[in-house]
Amino acid sequence: MSQHQPKSLIANVGSNTYIIRPDLPEVGAYLYVFENEGRDVGDYLQDTIQICIEFAFEEFAVPMDAWREKEDDLPKTQD
Repeated sequence: MSQHQPKSLIANVGSNTYIIRPDLPEVGAYLYVFENEGRDVGDYLQDTIQICIEFAFEEFAVPMDAWREKEDDLPKTQD
């Protein structure tokens, strides 16, 4: 039996996009922050998805109810 891999989460707030991408359970989850044109402006490793959500709320004022499941991994950046 295969384990269920948590899906990535996405939130769009103002002109920024925030993505939480789970890694292996022993690693944690990454919060990625993208500006309006898809430019990666930061990534933050946390122990859990829930901690990422709380961190995004505290640091970037991302509402906790703004998150939804995302099918793709990360947005395409402009070259």
